[in-house]
Amino acid sequence: MAVLGSLRPLGSLNPFGSLGRSVVPVHRPASLREAVQWLLSRDLAIRALVGDRVHPDGLPQPPVHPAVTTLFIGGFDGRDYGGRSHSTTRLRVSCWAETPEDLDALAGAVKALLTDFVGRVGDVFIGDAWLVNGVDVQGAPGAGSSAWPRQALLDFQIQSL
Repeated sequence: MAVLGSLRPLGSLNPFGSLGRSVVPVHRPASLREAVQWLLSRDLAIRALVGDRVHPDGLPQPPVHPAVTTLFIGGFDGRDYGGRSHSTTRLRVSCWAETPEDLDALAGAVKALLTDFVGRVGDVFIGDAWLVNGVDVQGAPGAGSSAWPRQALLDFQIQSL
C-alpha cells in the first residue's frame, strides 16, 4: 500500500489538516475597551463602510471620513452579598461621515452590532448592551475644506461580567 500524502496542509502543524481548523488568536481582548474595539474593527458591515478607520478615543489628524471612534465615559460595579457581580459601563461610539446617507448607514451598522449584544469576546463576557441616547451633529468645515463633516453620537450602556 502506497502512502499518497497527508491530510495536513503543507507547512501546517495541524494534525487534522483541512478536516479541522486551529485558530490561535494573536491577541485575546482582556478588557471591555479591547473587546469593543475588537468587535467594531472586525464587523463586516462596519469594515465595508470605514475600512480600518476604527479609532479609540478620537480621530487622528488630519481626519479621514467615514470613521468610527470610541470613548468610555464611565460606569460602576454592581454588588450583591457575594461581592462584585457585574460592571455597567457607558460607552460613546461616534460615527463620522461626509453625507447623511453614509452617516445613517454607519450608525445603523454600529447599532445593529452592539444593541442587545450578548457573548464572550476574548476574556470578556458581555451580558447585555443597549442604546441609551443618539444625537446627530454637524460640524464646521476644517481649514482648506468645504466638506461639512457629520457625526452621530451613540451612547450605549454595556453590562459585563
